[in-house]
Amino acid sequence: MSGVSLIEILIGLVLLTLLLIPSINVLSSGIRTVAATRDHLQAVFLAQRILEAARTTDFPYLAQFQQPNEKEKIKTLEWDLTHDKEGGPERISREEKINEIVYKISDVKFDGVWTKDDPDHKIDPIIILIKFSIEYKSREGKSNRFQTSSAISRRE
Repeated sequence: MSGVSLIEILIGLVLLTLLLIPSINVLSSGIRTVAATRDHLQAVFLAQRILEAARTTDFPYLAQFQQPNEKEKIKTLEWDLTHDKEGGPERISREEKINEIVYKISDVKFDGVWTKDDPDHKIDPIIILIKFSIEYKSREGKSNRFQTSSAISRRE
C-alpha cells in the first residue's frame, strides 16, 4: 500500500509548527523594533527642529532672562517651549502628535555663559546653553524620553 498515514501527516504538521512559530516571533519582534525606531526618530527630528529654531532666533530672544520686561519675554524661544500658546509667536508647540504618538517637550532649561569681564551679567551672555527632553509613549504604552542639549553662541 502506498500513501501517507495519519501519523506521518501529524508528524509533518508538528515539524511545520515547530519551524513556523519561531519565524513568526522573529517577524513580530522585527516589526516592534521598526516601530520603536520610527517613534524614536520622530523625537530626534522634533529635537532637531527645536535646535534649528534656536539657531535661527535672534540671540537676545532665546532665553527669558535676557529680556527685562514681561512683554518681551513672551517673544523668546524659551517662552514658546515652556508655555502653551500664551502670547509668543508660537514657533514651536510644546506638544505635537505624529503618527498617533504624542510628543511632549519637558525639562526645558536655558542657561547663560558670560565672560569673566562681566561678573554681574550686565550684558548678554556669550553663549546660551539649551537643554530639554522629549517624552512620548509608544503604542505598547512604554514611556520613552529623549534628552538633548546644545550651545548657541552670540554672533558679533
